[in-house]
Amino acid sequence: QVRLHRHLPETLELEIAEYDTIYACIGSLGRITTLNEAGLVLEQCAALPQVTCILLGADFTEITPGEMLPEEWGGTFSALKNVLTALENAGMAEEVGYIDISDALDLHVMVRGRILLKLGTDYDIDSKLLAARTVMDTELGDDFIGYVDVAVNGRAFTRAMPLAEIADAQYLA
Repeated sequence: QVRLHRHLPETLELEIAEYDTIYACIGSLGRITTLNEAGLVLEQCAALPQVTCILLGADFTEITPGEMLPEEWGGTFSALKNVLTALENAGMAEEVGYIDISDALDLHVMVRGRILLKLGTDYDIDSKLLAARTVMDTELGDDFIGYVDVAVNGRAFTRAMPLAEIADAQYLA
């Protein structure tokens, strides 16, 4: 982002601010699209940069850097922001491997590299993550691999499964 400031009589000041990469979305053929928190496409690249969050389930490789994501992704990005805020509030942000945004009504988050959280929508996400965190910390062993389903508010279901069955193949690669 560039801002131009004019100081009379003869001074022109350029203020240049680099956008922070917040998301890296892995699309077709392993191509990666980096995005800022507003949904602005920053670049298309072949290697995964240092980012806050890896997104799966969408392909933005056809969008030119400098353009915003199409309007139909607005609701999904709003839900994504709510989920990220709730993950931070729950102290789980550092444990996130990826977030699957293929369906805004059925969000999935891989945590600890071995547990898939099935969140449903972002409605009452703080309560859902509190329930998930409680189950993970008190009922599941350190070797548990599977999913924790908290999509129905007030309930948590778990199921042990092999990692290859719960994790996205792109993530495992």
